[in-house]
Amino acid sequence: MAVALECINFIVKISSIEAKYEGGWQLFKEHLGIIDGPSGPKYYDEYLFHDGAMSGTAIDGMFDFFENLGFVENEDFCVAETLMLGHLPDWLKVDQLHESASLAGVPKTKLVGL
Repeated sequence: MAVALECINFIVKISSIEAKYEGGWQLFKEHLGIIDGPSGPKYYDEYLFHDGAMSGTAIDGMFDFFENLGFVENEDFCVAETLMLGHLPDWLKVDQLHESASLAGVPKTKLVGL
């Protein structure tokens, strides 16, 4: 699968959420109100959680939230601006033609989001 990209993208590996978020992936979805599926700019596939924004201010809050929980930029999460996709972690594969991202090494079968 793959997640759609927006103007500014905050992407977190679900395996990191499972390992580092108290209560794991299930509780994380409950806290965000996305237990029944994606909502607005918050969506996910089997491997990646995505939240999107139009401004850096919204992303700054997410960055701080995850760093305070012990998540490490480019190891557990990354911030990717659609127009500047040059410096991304090895675990993220971007398809610029279809404006989507997926976990590297995993076949892209379906697009989620937007």
